[in-house]
Amino acid sequence: MSAASEEVILIKPLSPHPSVIPNGITLVPIPGVCIWPLGDIPAVYVFPGQINVERLKNAIALLSSIYPSICGRFVSRRKIDKEGYDFYYDLTQSLIPLSIRHLTQTQTQQDDDDERSKYPSNVFKDRSIIQDSLEPFLHPLGKDYIIPNSDAYLFSIRLTYLSNYGRSVLGLNHSHIIGDGQTSLNLLHCLEKLYIHGDERCLESNSGTITTIKNLELPTFFYDVDLPPYDPKWNLRKKEVIGHPVPELIETYKRNAQGLERLNVILSQDEINKLKSQVLEFSLDHDFDDDDGGLGGTKKIKLSDQDIISGWWIDLHNRTGQDIGGVTYVINWRDYIRPNLSAAAGNIGLMHHFTLPTCDARSLKDIYRISKTIRKEISLLQTEPEVFLPLLSHQEYHLHKSAEEGKGQILTPDQGEVLVNSNIRMNWHLSFGFPIDQVEYYTDFTAVRTLRVYPANPILGRESEKRGVELMFKVPAKLRTVFEDLIKSDRGIWAT
Repeated sequence: MSAASEEVILIKPLSPHPSVIPNGITLVPIPGVCIWPLGDIPAVYVFPGQINVERLKNAIALLSSIYPSICGRFVSRRKIDKEGYDFYYDLTQSLIPLSIRHLTQTQTQQDDDDERSKYPSNVFKDRSIIQDSLEPFLHPLGKDYIIPNSDAYLFSIRLTYLSNYGRSVLGLNHSHIIGDGQTSLNLLHCLEKLYIHGDERCLESNSGTITTIKNLELPTFFYDVDLPPYDPKWNLRKKEVIGHPVPELIETYKRNAQGLERLNVILSQDEINKLKSQVLEFSLDHDFDDDDGGLGGTKKIKLSDQDIISGWWIDLHNRTGQDIGGVTYVINWRDYIRPNLSAAAGNIGLMHHFTLPTCDARSLKDIYRISKTIRKEISLLQTEPEVFLPLLSHQEYHLHKSAEEGKGQILTPDQGEVLVNSNIRMNWHLSFGFPIDQVEYYTDFTAVRTLRVYPANPILGRESEKRGVELMFKVPAKLRTVFEDLIKSDRGIWAT
């Protein structure tokens, strides 16, 4: 693709709406447990037609009044009564960059590729949600945006017109300090509603107070979690939360990415159901040495689709000789406490590591035992505050300390371990007024032994049909064929 022209429009934001931020408040504290300044969360949407610039500008301005962090700055301030710093969003109401580009699109596949021609774009080489790169569809964030007090903007948008195809691409990006994937998704849903409806039909109010945004919850910026004081005697794992110097962090990610290839697998709901059925039937037919009596014992455990998918994926690695003994789960804990934080705008994620049972290559048994272990660990956090809250306190202490030192976290798993970060229940597929089956969504980043899960991109002309679940991970190039053969074999079994 070759750039024909580019224009950067600086959008003047609106004042924070008093339904979200009370009048007079300009500093919003960031809880220690939510301080993840490194990294960003990008989203790219490919549309079959043209996004209207004026409506988009209006929607962005309106969005700034509901999510004022997007036009604010990441800052630190010295604590008043003790050593150290606290961290905030400074609601500076700074201008928001909107980049507009016109590109001449070149085919990324052969013109006679009938399968590719069915889809609304040739923007990327395939329709996998996780791409190795989202260039050139993202506008860069401000320089040094990960550093507090750098005056860097934390949110940017680029609208690209593919002039010879009549299509458009909307790329949005924000610093991780603004929030996690759930915050990003809530923000995008809000932007979509504002773009489609505008303020007069979208901001539903009662006596001047916004109550909902077309049935979307208003974001919550002020929340506090009552945590026990951090105790250094706690014997809790530090790998996922301890800070590392940024150069070391970057070098580690680069080194761990060498020799890897991205593998994408779309499982249909029928395949997931068949795998789940086979695993549970096998568990009932065999007398496992099980601490809770198995599935039919006194403590029945209901396994989710994600539990089964994770169990199968981990077992897949075991069958390639990698002997996985531990997993780190990225857990959205918004509904783990009361009152819940369903609308919290921040990083409400816990990196929870736990040990997996020893497996003996009896595939269905191993998938069941791994899946059950995952479900038991998640259920334990949901139901046992004395287990869950110390983990949060531990994370809060180390994330805050790391931010004070200007460090960041290394989240690539060690040898013999995996990481699972699932979006299986998150609907990233937004229409912005176009037919939903003609819009594609993309994002980036996965790593070695790191599983990302999303509802797959829709299939043209099959809007109402379940489109399956996409699994994305990276494998050593020398093992790619081994993985592909095992997956093919498993799918053959599920089809019987």
